[in-house]
Amino acid sequence: MTGFAQLKRYLHTPYYGLRRVLETHILGTAAQEWLWKTRHLYKGNQWARSYCETLNHPHRSLLLAAIADFAPLHNVLEVGCNAGPNLYLLAQMLPAARLYGLDINPRAIEVGRRWLREAAIQNVELAVGKADDLHQFEDHSMDLVFTDALLIYIGPDKISQVLDELLRVTRKGLVCVEWHQPAADGGPSSYYYDAHWVHSFDALLRPRLPQAAISITKLPYEAFGDAGWGQFGAIVTVRL
Repeated sequence: MTGFAQLKRYLHTPYYGLRRVLETHILGTAAQEWLWKTRHLYKGNQWARSYCETLNHPHRSLLLAAIADFAPLHNVLEVGCNAGPNLYLLAQMLPAARLYGLDINPRAIEVGRRWLREAAIQNVELAVGKADDLHQFEDHSMDLVFTDALLIYIGPDKISQVLDELLRVTRKGLVCVEWHQPAADGGPSSYYYDAHWVHSFDALLRPRLPQAAISITKLPYEAFGDAGWGQFGAIVTVRL
């Protein structure tokens, strides 16, 4: 093992231990909001652009298929869109629909707007915003709202508010590609694991939506190809 690898291994445990304390006991979701809002500053100028090169990521076809089940769709909102790779693909699948993307990182939105403009995609609008405050969208103004690896960064202090906002805006339902684990009897509906949040969407959604059709489908390991997604990855579908 090289000296750099040894140092990295040595620092790994205290770093993530500190993050656990900050995110679970002190700062809550605000820690992740700051990390994502400023991500371009420490990941480099190509960070957001790299998302534009992931159009063929295996999970995207599963997400698009889940969205297609809600057809016909006239307008769709993605919360946590980064530079918009899902919306890029969705624009081709739904050329007559109006598509909207919201992300907390301003550089990602800037890169996404430029990328979509260069690709002559005109039915997608991107804006900077936060998942717990969708004030620019009226109640039930979107046919469908979806997330893709967003709620894994939303802690118990904000997950209810975020879900309420997503549900307020949608007409037909939600599609969420996130980490899910059924809650144990009497256990919490969310818990922290490997710098992400695992939620029990049964426990969080069914009390809010007793009449809705809620389905939770485990993702195949190859959809993301890592341990966390392999254990917890799921597509959560809510049909109102």
